[in-house]
Parts: sequence; structure tokens; C-alpha cells
Amino acid sequence: MIIAWICAAVAMLAALVTRPSPPELVVPRSLGLDPAQLTALVIEQGSRSLRVSRGGGPAGWSLEETVGRGSGRVWPADESRVRATLRLLSRAEARPLEGKRRGDDTTLTFRWTTGEQNEQAVRLGPPGPGGLATIEFGGETLLIESQLFRLLSDASLVAWGSRQAMPGAFAVPPRSIRLDAAGQSLKLTRRGERWTISTRSGVIPADSSRIGVLATALANLNLAIGVEAQAEPESRESVATLTVEAPGGTRWILDVTGPAGLDGASVSVVARIERDDGTGASYLVTGTSDRSALDAITLAPEAFAARQILDVSRARVARVVISPAQTGEGPVLPQPGLSGASVLERGISGWSGTDGELAEALFTLVLEAPAQAILVDRPRPDGEGIALIQLEGSDGVPLGAFSLRLGTDVNGETLLWARTGPVDRAFDGAAVAGLLETLAQRVSEAATPSR
Repeated sequence: MIIAWICAAVAMLAALVTRPSPPELVVPRSLGLDPAQLTALVIEQGSRSLRVSRGGGPAGWSLEETVGRGSGRVWPADESRVRATLRLLSRAEARPLEGKRRGDDTTLTFRWTTGEQNEQAVRLGPPGPGGLATIEFGGETLLIESQLFRLLSDASLVAWGSRQAMPGAFAVPPRSIRLDAAGQSLKLTRRGERWTISTRSGVIPADSSRIGVLATALANLNLAIGVEAQAEPESRESVATLTVEAPGGTRWILDVTGPAGLDGASVSVVARIERDDGTGASYLVTGTSDRSALDAITLAPEAFAARQILDVSRARVARVVISPAQTGEGPVLPQPGLSGASVLERGISGWSGTDGELAEALFTLVLEAPAQAILVDRPRPDGEGIALIQLEGSDGVPLGAFSLRLGTDVNGETLLWARTGPVDRAFDGAAVAGLLETLAQRVSEAATPSR
């Protein structure tokens, strides 16, 4: 029995001695990159270098591409690509390389700089059969998911550049938008919250909502950046030019230089971003853009003119002067005290009697009703003059003036034309027949000498 116990003990001891030790725990290594602290990322692949920098340009991130010893191209970055790369870098985990170390198969190098100017350098090799790429970091050769290699391996402006033709141009409301094509020019200018249009005859109010639609179209205008910089692209003749200027003086300029491709769906463009003072990098690339989107942009001022006759608050109007109609093509500028004028005045308690009814009907037409059609810098439409009307404030300062003329359209339907400066707006004459009759009566009464 004792011998059996001794044998059992010896067997247990042998089992403990020969038992394999547990495998060593492999702890993945982080690259230690904090996206919030990163100020620049440089990717080098062969003779090509791409620098991705935070801030300092018209958008959040800027690119500078250099090939060999040639001059570089600079353009805002595709923000979504930068965010995806930084997110992947911050979460990347490297593992030890098992087996024999590979030879010198590095295909790209990338460096990043943080806010403290602390630079880290990493070299990446191509993915192996297991789908893992090699990475040399901190004096070690490790393995990392190949997605990082694929994301960084195309170090080019084509892959990393913004897909917008005017990146950052509408981050804040622009100061002005200018369109030039076929010898015509249209300039839209923002003053505070309101927009105006510069025409041959002067400056007229614009419809802010319609300019908002134009701004959205320009912000979404696509750009496919060309593979290589073309020699002296600024010397190419433009068939159309779009210019957006920001309040700080930065200008986004898109020159359309002609068709691209055989299908006619694209046009060749030169995109530039520049400052009045000439400071900062020279942002300039060539590429192509969607032709249909550009063709949809019109230079006709009628498309952006305000739809209402006047842009005035009812509360500011204290006096309405109704005068006989005038002839001629000039701007409407009636003066207080014209002979034969009928005057409506608002007292402390408001408009009185029939004056109040007439004033409210006028305000509905002048301040609220949208025009059916608009003409800018065109000959005055034919028709019978009804009246010349001016709105004034409590201090007697003119708030706006317009003339009314009754005509017909091509189908013989009655149209009311309201003219302010170089703009004629058409309304349904039948819908305001009662108002026109009252105005004509007031003008006739004012013009008739009292006995």
C-alpha cells in the first residue's frame, strides 16, 4: 500500500513539472495619437508627398501635394476623409510580428505633429497573406490592420482633395456673388441681412430666398480634381466665371474653360482661392465639374429680383401720397406736395375711415403680393397710367415709390404693372380691380379744383 502511495505521488509531481506554462498575454500597442492635438499629417510615398494641415486656410483642413522637386499644389481637404483617417489612427492597435522579420519592404512613411510640435514617424509595409500590414513604430516592427495602409497608400490631391468646387465659400454668408458669361455680368451683394442686385440702371432689392437657392447650388457644385497640375492653367481663356467673396476678403473663383469628354456631361474648370492682400498659400487646381449644374445657373436679374414691389414695414408707413400717373421711362420719384395729390395720413389711433381701407388694400398689394412676372432694365410695358404712389415715414422721409399702369398680356388678360426704378412687376389686374377703381377715383378728385 505504501509503495502505491509513493508511486501516485511521484506521478503527480511529474505531471506538475511537465505541465505547459500558459501562453504569454499579447497586449496590443496603441499609436498614441490624439486627433484633437494633431496639427499636421505628412504622407510620403516614393517621390510624392502629401501634407495635411489643420487650419490656416479657407476650410478646416488644407492639403499640399508635392511630386519630386516640382512645385506643389494646394487645395482644401475632403473633411470626411481626414476625419476617417484620424479616427482609424487613434484606434489602431499594433501586435508583435511572429516569425522572421521582413526585409525592407516599406512602401510609405507618415508623420504627425501635435500642438506641442512633437513629431512621430511611422513606416508602413504592404499587407501580407493574412491581411495585416507591417508597421515600424518605436523601434519595433509590428503588425496592424491593412485598412490603415489602404487609406494612406494613395497620397494624392485627387484622393484627399475636397470634392467641392468652392470649399468653405459658404461657411458664413458671403459678401457677394458674381456671375460672368457671354459678355453678361450679374453681381449680388449682401448688406446686413438683405441682398441687392447691381444692374445697368442701378441697384435693386433682391429676393434673399432665391439667392439662398443659388448659394446652395454653388456650395454643392462638384469638382473632380485633375491627376496632375496643368501648365499655366490661369492663362486658359474662360467662357464663364463664378466668383464668391467672403466678408474677410477671401475669394473663390471658378473659371469654366470649355467642354470635357465626348459625352458633353462635364466641363473643364480652373478652381482658385485667393485673398485681396495676396497672403496665404496659392490655392489652384484644374479639373472637371458637372455641366448640367452649371447650365442651371442663370445670369438674368429677373430670377433674383424681389417679388414684392417694396420691402418696407407697415408700421413705418405714416403717410401715403397718391399722385397722377406720369409718362416716360425714368425712375419714379414723386415729391410731397405735388399738385393734384391725394394724401392718406395715419393718426395716433390709426388710419381713419375709407383711408384705412384703401391703405390696407395698398399695403397688401405693395408689401405682400408676389409678382407674376418681372422685367429688369426693359422698355416699360404698354398700358394706361393709373397713379404714382409714395410711402413716407412719420418724419416725412420717403420709404419707397412706384407707379401703376394697366395693360394686357398676350391672351388679353388684364395685367397691373408696378414700376420701381428699372424694375416692372406684373400682377393679376382682375384681382385688384376694386383697388384700382378707388385709386383712379382719388386721383380724379384730387385733380378736380374745388369750387
